Amino acid sequence: MQLVVLVGIPGAGKSTFYEKHLRTTHVHVSLDHWRGKKNRRRREEEAIRAGLQAGRDVAVDNTNPTVEDRARYVALASEFGAELVAYYFPVDRDGCLTRNRRRTGKGAVPEAAIFTILGKLQPPRHTEGFHTIYYVRVVRDGGFSVEPAREGG
Repeated sequence: MQLVVLVGIPGAGKSTFYEKHLRTTHVHVSLDHWRGKKNRRRREEEAIRAGLQAGRDVAVDNTNPTVEDRARYVALASEFGAELVAYYFPVDRDGCLTRNRRRTGKGAVPEAAIFTILGKLQPPRHTEGFHTIYYVRVVRDGGFSVEPAREGG
């Protein structure tokens, strides 16, 4: 059983990566599911717990920029004995801005939010409790390049 944490600024490709690589195997949990609703974090935790209690793999698709933001998932993975995996999308600021400009409706994020999250972004590290960390980059054909991080990270 896995708890996957996607990490990156808006427009990095996290949701597209989920759709292409994890959708058939992992329950999708995102704060976007409860946009405009109260208790978004509580609802998120309940969804993660429900998936893990059912023995399902779960993927958390938020920006998750800081160690503190990710600590809740580290604790949940530990509680359920799940393998904790991070997919980190290194900063491609211009690419993220371009992809965000192509979004429509609620999918578009104010550019100021991208820069705010960019200023907070901390790459995930094994010392946080991640068993495995992958670096994911968007490639020209719209696909993804995925490489494991070194153990020291």
